[in-house]
Amino acid sequence: AYTQIEETTKKQARHKKTANDYMDILKIESKHSVPPNTVLLPRGIRSKARVFVTDKTTFPSTNFFTFTTTHQKAIMLSYWMSSVFYQLENEIEGKNNKGLRKLEQINFNRLLVPNFNNMTEEQISMICNTPFNGFLDLRNPKPRPIDYAWATVLFGSNATLRLNEAVRALAILVADREA
Repeated sequence: AYTQIEETTKKQARHKKTANDYMDILKIESKHSVPPNTVLLPRGIRSKARVFVTDKTTFPSTNFFTFTTTHQKAIMLSYWMSSVFYQLENEIEGKNNKGLRKLEQINFNRLLVPNFNNMTEEQISMICNTPFNGFLDLRNPKPRPIDYAWATVLFGSNATLRLNEAVRALAILVADREA
């Protein structure tokens, strides 16, 4: 025996906001601003690896992880987060949500980032002076100059081998996520 639930066509009453209500909302939201040189990492990704660096005060949504640092470190961090190696970590740690790779704080905390303080000036210069020529297509990853630069910093003479392994592994994991 089942109880039939009646469908309702009533809509929830809308509360008209006053000017003071809007001012209160703006005051609350203004506390969530980030300054220039903040790296914004989207929590959800489908086919393009994306990361952004702010050049002025910004009000990001909760759909981003945010990291504020110096200009040089923001550039290096964004280059790292767009690399094949970091995207491979994201595929491993992220949760598959109907083809969307989603990161929660607990997943994010397990991701690795190079310690920039342990890098030589030559390595920092190589990373910062490598042209960034677009985001990585996760469905068809191909090594970009920034990926080669990070591979050289991380693996030295084994850079090409390790980069090719990472590209292959990333392609397999993304295909599996989207299957």
